[in-house]
Amino acid sequence: MCFARSQLSLDTGEVPLDWRQAWVVPIFKKGERHLAANYRPVSLILLDFSKAFDKVPHARLLTKLAYYGVRNDTLKWISAFLTDSLQLQQDLSSLEQWESTWQMEFNTSKCTVIRIAPNKKKPILPTSYSLHGQTLETTPSIKYLGVLISDDLSWSSHMQATVNKGNRTVGFLRRNFRECTTTVRAATYKAMVRPVLDYASPVWDPISQKDVTELEKVQRRAARYVHNNYSDRTPGCVTSMLKTLQWEPLADRRLANRLTMLYKINNGIVDINKAEFYISGDSRTRGAQRLFQERASHPVLFNSFFPRTLRQWNKLDPKTTVAPSLESFQAGLGRTHGLASLTQ
Repeated sequence: MCFARSQLSLDTGEVPLDWRQAWVVPIFKKGERHLAANYRPVSLILLDFSKAFDKVPHARLLTKLAYYGVRNDTLKWISAFLTDSLQLQQDLSSLEQWESTWQMEFNTSKCTVIRIAPNKKKPILPTSYSLHGQTLETTPSIKYLGVLISDDLSWSSHMQATVNKGNRTVGFLRRNFRECTTTVRAATYKAMVRPVLDYASPVWDPISQKDVTELEKVQRRAARYVHNNYSDRTPGCVTSMLKTLQWEPLADRRLANRLTMLYKINNGIVDINKAEFYISGDSRTRGAQRLFQERASHPVLFNSFFPRTLRQWNKLDPKTTVAPSLESFQAGLGRTHGLASLTQ
């Protein structure tokens, strides 16, 4: 669809409005929420030409392009972009006006730009943006609502940060709760470590087995902490500890979390318009409970939340997917033995 839309744009010489817009959202970083300096405006750059286009006379640029053989619909397309483009810099200038009106001020040292480019083989034109005359720093990743978003849309950085934080917390518990009972130590893991490992996992649930294993190692270390057993190196001893504690694999928890989120979306429990992402099966057929989406060819999209979770949703028992309540859906997932088989 993206390719077809791009081709249509080139064929007609018109640039869609949403390609010419960039949104800047003030994002809270830290400190007191009523201070504007503690917010950073971040723009996720998807498609844009270099700001150099704003520094040269457009008419002369078009003449030069025509001289070098850029003509017809292609030249018309570039002209449309130059004429009607709503540049990000204009939005930043509007923010400056907003500051003046409301007597507030952004901390430019904390304002950054991230350019999203999953395909590193296609370099992005170098573009700089400024706020209060200061050029904003371009960063390879940002933290948004506690999740690290990388410019290549991989989740390796966030996953590693999650593993590191989980291990640090297990170490903290080991130092401070070693004299407590097994029940108390298990409660501290569930209260202070597992929420870290589960947080926002529908977004970043890893694909590679290496990343999955690194996350499971945190829980395995926690099992030793709960049992206060660090010396036993018998093969399978930690697996036995996990079974005693009845802790399911973290990968199963993440899968259940993604399926639960999809159930909420499909049933209007969360404010996400499902029609923008997938369609339901024909109600007149036996596959009415199945959900469908256009084929995703790029690996980043193929492994993202909707395409990946829809594939697994369609493998569930139909009685589970049409459950009348969230509680009954989750109970149905609990009766699905071997959730990991859904990933195959």
